[in-house]
Amino acid sequence: MTRAALNGSRADEILTFLAIVETGSFVSGSRSMGLSRSAAGKALSRLEVHGGARLLNGPLAP
Repeated sequence: MTRAALNGSRADEILTFLAIVETGSFVSGSRSMGLSRSAAGKALSRLEVHGGARLLNGPLAP
């Protein structure tokens, strides 16, 4: 999936989170989504705020 296909929805934030987890790397996950590391971090932050919980700890955490 590329950045052009993303529209800023909650589903996009979830897909970004899944890409980070599946690749085991924040940088690789953001690249696979066609996002900068910063944009992926912001998407993850929005998802964490919405869910009321931190989603990543340790080396994958931004």
